[in-house]
Amino acid sequence: MPLYEDFESDLHSDIADIRNLSGKPIAGAINAAKFLEFFTESHENWMHLDIAGVSFGDSPYAKMKSASGYGIQLMVEFVKAKAE
Repeated sequence: MPLYEDFESDLHSDIADIRNLSGKPIAGAINAAKFLEFFTESHENWMHLDIAGVSFGDSPYAKMKSASGYGIQLMVEFVKAKAE
């Protein structure tokens, strides 16, 4: 996600330290990443993986919508490769 300074003003709040809603119909994932960045000041390496759109789905094997686990294997393999 691009973490451009232009998006910081979207997180300004008159009553809180930071707001987790831009109020604009665009850049929702970028605003979420900027919100998380606020809490990573002492962490140089972090990531925001926005997989909410595929996190739940219908399955013939479940009685209701269930977690898909999409992206988990990718993250595990990435971390394993970096650890080597």
